[in-house]
Amino acid sequence: MQAENSRPTLPSAVGSTYISRMVWRSNNQASSGTEAAEQMRREMMREQLPTDQNLAAGIFVGTVASLAGAAVWATISAFSGWDGFILALGLGYLVGLAVRLAGRGRDFVFGIVAALLTAFGCLMRNLFYETWLIAERTGEGFLEVLWSLDFVTAGELLVAPLLDAGFSAVVWGSYAIGVLNAFQTGRISSSKDKPDSPIS
Repeated sequence: MQAENSRPTLPSAVGSTYISRMVWRSNNQASSGTEAAEQMRREMMREQLPTDQNLAAGIFVGTVASLAGAAVWATISAFSGWDGFILALGLGYLVGLAVRLAGRGRDFVFGIVAALLTAFGCLMRNLFYETWLIAERTGEGFLEVLWSLDFVTAGELLVAPLLDAGFSAVVWGSYAIGVLNAFQTGRISSSKDKPDSPIS
């Protein structure tokens, strides 16, 4: 009985330190395990993302957005006379967002498609606006004039603002801003995971 009571015991301070270290080590290991699991989840999502890409859908929806944006831009220019670069910026964002949401792409090709469709929209804005001017001069309906255009005339109207020496620099600058914005917006950033909501 006396032998049992004489067994050495750890001082309370040493015991508390030992227990604290064990708890800290356990928590650290648990935290490391959680971070590793989260990293693995992100890597799996990145690997699965390309299978969700749909370039055809991005092109289709982007084209619709490009034509719609061009029509809105031409209408604003026709009735207000304002043709600021902010309209080209808005067109680029609209087309880029449409390509991004429909195509859900991470590859650079989606940004390139968005940029090309924005350039197409800028040209179509010229066609719509110049057609409206012709309709105003002739007193005919807008759609009537639009459908009556041949390819040569339509091509001239598409590039008319670009050939105007007085506004070519402004026009080119506006187009460049819109195209660049579309390229940046048209694809999912590589620093983000697959979006859970339409806008991410």
